[in-house]
Amino acid sequence: MKQFLAVILVSAFCTFSNNSQASNLLDSAAPAIANSATTIAAYTGTYQGTLPCADCQGISIELTLQENGKAKSKTFVLKQKYLGKSANANAHTITGKWFLATGNKQNHKAKILQLIPDGKEDLMYFELLKDGSIKLLDKRQAQIKSKQNYTLKKQRA
Repeated sequence: MKQFLAVILVSAFCTFSNNSQASNLLDSAAPAIANSATTIAAYTGTYQGTLPCADCQGISIELTLQENGKAKSKTFVLKQKYLGKSANANAHTITGKWFLATGNKQNHKAKILQLIPDGKEDLMYFELLKDGSIKLLDKRQAQIKSKQNYTLKKQRA
């Protein structure tokens, strides 16, 4: 299962291979962190969609972004279901912290959602789009060059 997950994450998400790079990446990847409470509240909620998969019919994703109470800690729950795989090998849940950053190499005004898992899973990045959806980025926070859909749509509360 871990090898299968690793192959899927590398091919579908194109992200870093370990969490030890998280602090270096956060320091260097985005010029400014978006800290406004209004901005944070606008992005909390649940996003859903199906991302491409190298060896299955797709990866059904449900990503929930939460801001937790007075501590203002921002956590996420990412549920993945590998479509077309056997029942015992098709579901995976990742939890961790999330941050908003402003800017990447392609667009210094882009709002970038950074997911930092609690475990050994890879970092993930999404660009926050004007329509309220989010689009998966590669490990360098750049657009994935593909005609396939890498967008998750925000669900109404």
